[in-house]
Amino acid sequence: MTPPHPLARTWTAPHPRTTWLTVRGEFDHDSQHLLVRTAREMLAAHPDCRAVRLDCGEPAFRDSSGLSGPLMVSRPVRSA
Repeated sequence: MTPPHPLARTWTAPHPRTTWLTVRGEFDHDSQHLLVRTAREMLAAHPDCRAVRLDCGEPAFRDSSGLSGPLMVSRPVRSA
């Protein structure tokens, strides 16, 4: 059995109006709230942000509820 890969989230702000959120690990029901919380923290730290780039290119695992995580990130982004 493969050991679990917890969700690793990092974000950078290469420009005051642009942020990158990079996510690696398992996208599942238990981790999707971490993704949304990280997006909210990122937006709070960069109130002038107008573009958010989400990189989910290397998931270790996805289940059906984990697929909704990136969609859930769009809510706080659009609100900002």
